Amino acid sequence: MKKANRGLVKYAGLLALVFGAGAMLTACVSPSPQPQPTTSENQQVKVTWTGVEDIDLSMGDAAPDLLAGVSAKQGEKVLTVKVDEERSDELDTSVAGAFSIYYVAYDGETAIAEELDGEFIRTINVSRGTFVDNAEFNSADARGWGGNGNGNSAMSWRIDDAAGALVVDITASGDEYWQNQVEFNGLEVKANTTYVINIRAKSASPRNIGASLEVPAQGYRCIDTVGVNSVGYTMSNEYQDFKFYYTAEMDFSGVKFGIILGRFNELDEVNPNTVHIDSVSITKAAKQANSTGIVFSGESQVTVKSLAEYQALAPITAADANGNPVELIKEGAAQTVEFNEDLGKAVFGEMWKYVDAEGNLSYFRRQINYSAPAPARAGDYDTLDGDFEFGMKFWVPEENDIVSIEAKKSEKIVEVTSVKAAPSGEANWRAQIQQNNNGGKLEANHAYKMVVVAKIDNVSVQSLSGEFCANAGGNPNAVFPLAFTQADTFETFESQVYQTTQEISGGAYRVGLLLGDYAAAYKLTVASIHIVEVEAETPYIRTTVYETMNGDFNLGDRYWTKEENDIVAITDLEDGTVKVASVKEAPSNEANWRAQLQQNNNGGKLESGHTYKLVVVAKIDNVSVQSLSGEFCANAGGNANAGFALSFSEADTFETFESMPYTPDHDIVEGAYRVGLLLGDYAQAYELIVDSIQIVEIA
Repeated sequence: MKKANRGLVKYAGLLALVFGAGAMLTACVSPSPQPQPTTSENQQVKVTWTGVEDIDLSMGDAAPDLLAGVSAKQGEKVLTVKVDEERSDELDTSVAGAFSIYYVAYDGETAIAEELDGEFIRTINVSRGTFVDNAEFNSADARGWGGNGNGNSAMSWRIDDAAGALVVDITASGDEYWQNQVEFNGLEVKANTTYVINIRAKSASPRNIGASLEVPAQGYRCIDTVGVNSVGYTMSNEYQDFKFYYTAEMDFSGVKFGIILGRFNELDEVNPNTVHIDSVSITKAAKQANSTGIVFSGESQVTVKSLAEYQALAPITAADANGNPVELIKEGAAQTVEFNEDLGKAVFGEMWKYVDAEGNLSYFRRQINYSAPAPARAGDYDTLDGDFEFGMKFWVPEENDIVSIEAKKSEKIVEVTSVKAAPSGEANWRAQIQQNNNGGKLEANHAYKMVVVAKIDNVSVQSLSGEFCANAGGNPNAVFPLAFTQADTFETFESQVYQTTQEISGGAYRVGLLLGDYAAAYKLTVASIHIVEVEAETPYIRTTVYETMNGDFNLGDRYWTKEENDIVAITDLEDGTVKVASVKEAPSNEANWRAQLQQNNNGGKLESGHTYKLVVVAKIDNVSVQSLSGEFCANAGGNANAGFALSFSEADTFETFESMPYTPDHDIVEGAYRVGLLLGDYAQAYELIVDSIQIVEIA
């Protein structure tokens, strides 16, 4: 930054005026007119400035025209404005900081005096922003970069000056797409701003590459309202440019930019592998993406179990603000992904984008979760082996000491003896023989059971339980009672089958026995504890709709109206439809379930982990009635009522109305199974004609 000596500049100007006047006096014999006074001398009017507000920039932004929009006036007189280069800082937007720009107003060639506000100092603030611009890497660019493998992934990185590239050597891909990251921390983003990441890279063998902008302090939250971070592209052994788009939903600081080189799919299992990154830049789009009225139709996350299911997915579609369809471009790793049925899982993404004639960007990201049924493991999945040496943790709270645990390694057994009754209110987990993660894991959508080889001297103790895991990742604790039936010989005891909904590993993985809640004194001798994977039921995807109320409404229907208020009337029209008509205004404290057109269990069920939607064919004579709801099930098995509002948009023709998707986390069967319409809460009189109600399972 350059600064001038303001005092010297003013002194030099004063000398120039003095010597100039003296020269005129000595050169002239006859009297001559006196020099005209400057505006500053004959008019004590202060200067008014416009267009000199402070400017906020981010590193990497183009330097602005410092005179654009800047003007100064003295009274009605328009002045000339110049930047004093000597006193102003040299603006450099590649450096964060505050820069001072000195403006001077002139009347002709004469500067207006400072005391008349003839000078103005403007500040240009350059913030950290998202400035990452490595057109060609060299050793000096290593500052600010970091990262390494996460979990069971492994990598290292270096700067190759000769190649002008950041080189990443990958030795283990890990299990997740977000593992193996090279990252740059400490960036800032602004709300409602679209950031375009460009990475030029190549890979020794085909490999996927992704990028993210996320906030570590907020649980690695993606800055984007879309919230899906897994879009990737497949690199080849030739340099290519890969673009990623993120739109900040609010101002964020402490943002991490990550180049993601983990496991998107089986292409990434080729290890070791080397990736060269030639250049990286993050720029701001001229206009916020998705701001021109483009509306996308499709799901942002889907799960498929085979290549055929993936190929059968409906494409994402879009229309402009006037409802006219637009043609989308699909990008991402999905273009080259190969499905490995033996491997059984992967995550990858697609980018669907549209750029209009003015260059405005609209985009939609769809995350694909691939999970193929995997065969059962061959043999037992050891967790606590016979000698109880690896990974054991004997955990007894000292403050109550309700059991004693003794490992007899020479005999390869563990003895558990009750000491005293557990204090009132104590839970079974207060005393445990357990082991946290032994390097194994329970895989998503696989089935397991616990096998315990033990004997007990008191068969009345039947409340001892086996535990599969701690509560993590949406999986409740998998705790199962084990009823011991033999007292004097070692027997094998098995729990019921446990079907996971998400992978359980790391600190969330736990297996053992819960010993702290018992009704009688006991001595338990344990020889081994295993988890055995068993063959899961083949995932079932229905090929037709799951009918619950068919068109003629003859099967299993139940028309339920609360008789004491009789707020609706339900009539079978005997033409394959049912009429529902409001009778009187619902009492103020009545809920929508007070009147229903519903059916309890028709012999089917909603299966855990499957996704469904409610489809209703109906017409209504009052479109202002929009509070009618569809219901999937009653509250049972931990599932809250799945009630979804159905907004009826047509009054005189039958139309199809669909609910949002619903994925239960438990099977819903028998009395817990309910489907229908909730009719008892409405603001206007109406007549609803229902042709059919169905549940459709979706992939």
